Amino acid sequence: MRARDLTISHIDVVLMSRHATERLAALLAPHLTGGGVVLLSGPLGSGKTALVHDVCQCLGVTGAVTSPTYDLLHLYHGPNNLSVWHVDGYRMADEREWAVLDLPVPAPPGVLILAEWADPLKPWYPDRLEIRLAISADARRAELAAFGQEWKQKLQLVAEGVADGF
Repeated sequence: MRARDLTISHIDVVLMSRHATERLAALLAPHLTGGGVVLLSGPLGSGKTALVHDVCQCLGVTGAVTSPTYDLLHLYHGPNNLSVWHVDGYRMADEREWAVLDLPVPAPPGVLILAEWADPLKPWYPDRLEIRLAISADARRAELAAFGQEWKQKLQLVAEGVADGF
């Protein structure tokens, strides 16, 4: 059996520099052009918003991509009618507060939801990519976990890109 025949659901990536985060975004972006849901988690300062920024740049979003911590939601527009919903749940004390955002469930084609601090959204989106960022003294680490067959196939391609010279 070839490695390409295996379907993976989890990879770990060490991000030794800001450039490595940009490279991860470049590997992810082609798999996000049709939409979907990516839930990001990790402590303050771990790079969640930086990764969202880099993904949006790779997708062709123009203009500022900033943290929606106080606004809760920023909507960006990419090429080919892609709508990027950048959500931040840091200030939400109760999972019922997410309903106020009126997020599309499920995310239709052409809608990409990039949600920070979004663990309460897991039951809403069974098919998703989760990215957990961690920070240490010398590097950041990204743990990517795919849920649903489509995301597992996409993660396999990302893993191949990481293996080809990350």
